[in-house]
Amino acid sequence: MSDKEFEKALEKYNQLTIARLPDMPRGFETISTGCLSLDLATGIGGFPRGAMVEVYGPEQGGKSVLMYAFMAEVQRSGGKGLFIDTEGKSDPDFITHCISTQGVAPDDIYVAHPESAEQTVEMLKDFIGKVDAIVIDSLASMTPNAQQQADADAQHPALLARLLGRWMGSIANMLYSRDRRTALVFTNQVRQGFGTYSYETTPGGITKNHACIMRIRVRRSDPVKVDKVEIGVKAELELKKNQAAQPGAKAEYNILFGTDETYYGLDPVADLVTVAPEYGVIELKGAGYYTIYLSTTGEEMPIRGKNALTEWLRANPVELQALRKKTLEAMK
Repeated sequence: MSDKEFEKALEKYNQLTIARLPDMPRGFETISTGCLSLDLATGIGGFPRGAMVEVYGPEQGGKSVLMYAFMAEVQRSGGKGLFIDTEGKSDPDFITHCISTQGVAPDDIYVAHPESAEQTVEMLKDFIGKVDAIVIDSLASMTPNAQQQADADAQHPALLARLLGRWMGSIANMLYSRDRRTALVFTNQVRQGFGTYSYETTPGGITKNHACIMRIRVRRSDPVKVDKVEIGVKAELELKKNQAAQPGAKAEYNILFGTDETYYGLDPVADLVTVAPEYGVIELKGAGYYTIYLSTTGEEMPIRGKNALTEWLRANPVELQALRKKTLEAMK
């Protein structure tokens, strides 16, 4: 093939379809996950645009709370988000509280309640490329029409997995080809496999595992206590798959139960206290001896204990915002 014929063939395709390797887009544009320690663990600073991410784990592990914090970051960045509630149990007041805890008002977050798995896919086709982020909560609750219309005792083995097997390729292609604008994140449940050896699996088949650039496992951990009163619980995360950076990284965040009217869901203050020492914004010496520098006077202030530092920052919002700004600048 001559150079002229080759150039003529190239004219049929846009830059995202065929490009010289040196001219191809580098890296990922990202949106913060809403959890600074998870941003750090991803290796790229958040969830990537133009790709799929799965967040899975057992019930009450903190998956939905993380998604609300992610939607808050979409709002903070000036974008639009679509939250697709396939489980039908989202409480608008609780979602608003969780997003407000992150310091933003959810003015451009939209919530959808699809009637079937097919309608969920239609929403994806319509909104990918038109919004900055789409969350599906959860993949396991997507119910195909055939399953809804069948008798109670009818058998539909692997129906959702087979449907997703047909859809995932086209969805991944749309995410990439439509200007790589939209980040698609879906939560998923876990199931115990059958057989001699017990193992963990997720609904939806294997195809989605291949289609996702990241797979993050979430599980509930120890309780969070202040003065021996349980105010929340810790959630631990592990990147089981990460094609954007090194896999296997871990993170954690606190989930607050809402005992304080100001704080619900993911605790941004404790998250900040976890990450800031990694960048030297807070000095950590020994076992729990913290030193911060006051933004108003520059003086050193020693505080012993992570919980004590968290509560002090919560009571001093000016210092909290100054510390958060320094940490975000250091993470860039």
